[in-house]
Parts: sequence; C-alpha cells; structure tokens
Amino acid sequence: MRLRRPTSVIGAVLVTLLGLVGCGGGKGEQPVKTLTYHSGVPLDVKVTDGGSEANVRLESVSYTSVDGQRVPALLSIPTDRKPLGCLVYQGGLGLAKEQSPGLRTGAVALRLATFTIDPRNVGARGSVDRAIAAVKKPETLAEMVANTAVDVRVGLDYLESRPECRGNIAYMGTSFGAVVGAIVAAQDQRITSTVLTSIGPTFERGIVMTNEEAERNPDFTVVEVPGAVKDPKILAHALSVLGPYDPVRWVGKIAPRPLMLVNGRDDPLVSHADALDIAKAARDPKTVLYAATGHDPFEAGAGEQSATAQVAEFLANTLGLTKHL
Repeated sequence: MRLRRPTSVIGAVLVTLLGLVGCGGGKGEQPVKTLTYHSGVPLDVKVTDGGSEANVRLESVSYTSVDGQRVPALLSIPTDRKPLGCLVYQGGLGLAKEQSPGLRTGAVALRLATFTIDPRNVGARGSVDRAIAAVKKPETLAEMVANTAVDVRVGLDYLESRPECRGNIAYMGTSFGAVVGAIVAAQDQRITSTVLTSIGPTFERGIVMTNEEAERNPDFTVVEVPGAVKDPKILAHALSVLGPYDPVRWVGKIAPRPLMLVNGRDDPLVSHADALDIAKAARDPKTVLYAATGHDPFEAGAGEQSATAQVAEFLANTLGLTKHL
C-alpha cells in the first residue's frame, strides 16, 4: 500500500486537547472554548457524488457537530472489492480532506474505505494561513485540536451507519492528525487499531522544537506560541492552558487496543529522545518504528517504502484483514 501525502505545511507535535472543560487563561485572556463530545447529535448528513480516483469512488459528506458547525468530509470507497473496514485519516496542519489521494488509492490494497474531515480552520472551514495563525496562541491552538477531535468522534457516529465499515474502524494520523488521534483513540472504543506518526511527547517540547526550527530556517512558519522559549511568562501561560493535555497523557489510554507509533530518525521537529518518551508512555500491545525518514514518513525518500509496508502490515494484522487479501 502506498501511503503518501503531498508536501504541505505540517503542524509539528501539536498538543492534545480533549476539551472536556474550557480552560481559562490568565487575566485579560479569553477562555478556551472547547467542546464536549456526546452521542445522539442530529447529524443531518448530506452526501453528494465526489467523483472517482483509480479504483475508488468518492462521496462528499457533511454533517453537524455538537456546536452546530457543519463538518465537511470525504469518504472513499474501493470499487474492485467490497471493503472490510474503514480507515479514518487526518494529516498535518493545513492539510485538507482532498489532499491525500495516494493514501486513498493505497488503502484499496487493504480493502479499506477511508474517511477524512476538514479540521477546524482548514480546507472548506478556513485556510493554511488561518491554521498557522491558530497555533500561535495557546487558546486558539487548544480550540482547534480539541474541537477537531470532537468533530472526528461525531464522524464516527456516521461511520457506524455505513456498511463499508463493518464495525472495523482504524485511525491513522500524521503530526497534527496524530495529536488529534491520540485524543480520539484514547476516548473512543470504536477505534480498534491506531497508527500515530510524527508525534512528540509534550506541548512544551513542541514549542521548543518549532521555535528552534524557525531560528534555523526563516522559511519555517508553523511556530507554536512564538517567543515562548525566550519569555518564561509566555511559556508558563501556554503550559497552564495546554500542559495537562500532553500526548504522553493520552497514548497509554489507547491500550489494550493495538497502537503503532512511527517517528523519523531525521525529523527536525521530533527528536530521538522525544520519540523514545512517547513510545515509553504507550502501553502494550504497541509497535514502535523509527523510520529512515524525516517529519513525514510517507514522503518520497530512502525510508518511505519500508515505513509504508510496515504500517500496511500492522493495519492488516490488527484489523483481521490478512486472510482476505
């Protein structure tokens, strides 16, 4: 299976937020407006023909989330053989639902339909610039991650009604999508298998790594809370909003369902020590892969084919697909 994404602005090591409660900021700060998932939301689903790609039929889907916002999504369905399950995929910061054709067609080899939503501030709900602006403040970063996670969980309500999914649903996310996935998989038992790639352990490490990368590379724009590394007050406030929701606090809760963690050895945004820390926080059954890749393990390069093959094997085994392929 070929799981490649186009080069895109990627949010690195964003912090996990469930959004069970709104976190207030300091004096003069606006409270964080996060949502709480609950079942039974009237979805008011609308489905239109989205065209086709290779052996895939596309459906453009929209549904209503818990706060009344419409969530645009794309469902791709294999046409050569009946699907054996569904793969929810969310990519890096700024990546819209249409921008993963390689993953959609690659999932056909596993007989999986794929489902991707536009996160808050992205695609039909915003733009790359709007998403980049959101990560600069702890409050808007919290809202984007937490509320996107809720939107995905409401999307699972819809997928339960789809015969293609057969109650066999996996989640895969890269970078921003991995942080969202840590929330979703930790909280929602409907996710039976999880792959998280390009993810570090804590929000603090994400701030440090993205600020340092911006100093090395003036073209790097996805900077979490700019200036926080040099100003203890800014950093302390950011951690007070986001620290309790670090990815290390969530990945262990995915067990006993299987989890695969994939990080690149040459990732400038997730150090080897950070990769070790997130792996240590996960519980068995877990599979840990340090790929010969950069921040995007599925970008063309020396380690891409090996990483792709190992992810495909993990999904096939944990979703019970092997005997049908």
